[in-house]
Amino acid sequence: MANKYNTDHHEFLVKPDAVEALPRMVYHYEEPYADASALPTWYLSQITRKHVSVALNGDGGDENFAGYERFAAMKLHGLLAKLPLKDRLLKITNKIRVKTDKKIFTNFARLLKAYSPSVFDYYINLIAYFTLARKNALLGPPLKGLIGQSDPLRSARKYFERPEGLSLLDRLLYVGINTYLPDDLIYKVEIASMAHGLEARS
Repeated sequence: MANKYNTDHHEFLVKPDAVEALPRMVYHYEEPYADASALPTWYLSQITRKHVSVALNGDGGDENFAGYERFAAMKLHGLLAKLPLKDRLLKITNKIRVKTDKKIFTNFARLLKAYSPSVFDYYINLIAYFTLARKNALLGPPLKGLIGQSDPLRSARKYFERPEGLSLLDRLLYVGINTYLPDDLIYKVEIASMAHGLEARS
């Protein structure tokens, strides 16, 4: 491909030293930030800046063109709704998964665990590390009192419900384009790239 399109490639072997990079990353991000790919993005930006001052990145493609597996998993919501005894089925699936270590059982268990009659809640359960119930279980009474009835998913819910006449897939893409893309991915690349004097274009 490089020969066909006359592109100039550079191969780098990165041996990360997260202990060395972490204080600088904390300084530049300026707030708690939990995207696991922040570290590789940091190193990629550092290496890229040695060759160019402006670079293109791939952020936005998955959000615009449904590139994540979760969009395929959303097609199964209707099928899961028809399955009886979901809790019992999840327990059986988990036992099989532990004994066989087959990815298909792990994925099926994840789908069952994420299931909610609400399509939006099912989607959130698929992408979230912590469900709302688990988050609430972590909070002590004083903090719960301060937070009150606040909804951490308010903005995502607003984007999901706002577009009228759109298909489910388009509504989910609309959520990602307005939340995950600007609040996580673009932010991550912007900070990591500018910390090294590199301008990135999504």
